[in-house]
Order: sequence, then C-alpha cells, then structure tokens
Amino acid sequence: QDFFSWYNREHHHSGIGWLTPETVHYGRAEETLTAEIPGETEADLLASNRSRDNSVGTHQNDEWA
Repeated sequence: QDFFSWYNREHHHSGIGWLTPETVHYGRAEETLTAEIPGETEADLLASNRSRDNSVGTHQNDEWA
C-alpha cells in the first residue's frame, strides 16, 4: 500500500511531463505546469527542461537486439 501511495502521489514520471499520476488523473496537470515557482524565471524553467530532455529518454530510437 505504501508503494502505491508513493508511486501515484509523489513519484514524478517522465512520460507524463514529470508530473505525478494523481495530478494527471484528477485534471490538475495544466494548473500544475503553469503555476509560478517563486524565484524562478521562465528562462530558468526552459533551461531546466532542455537539460532534462537531453539527459533522459533520449534513447527512444535505439534498436535493441
């Protein structure tokens, strides 16, 4: 039970925009993604996203034997 609670409420998934399944399921994705983060500018967020995009999930087109 603890695992499922953590997985759905706290674990941020790369396949759903680094949100939690609970956030997406209950329709709070847009609200969460557009919320302002104190001290961060839009440029900071864009740079962070670009960095993350370049380091995670970049092997989608690799062929696995």
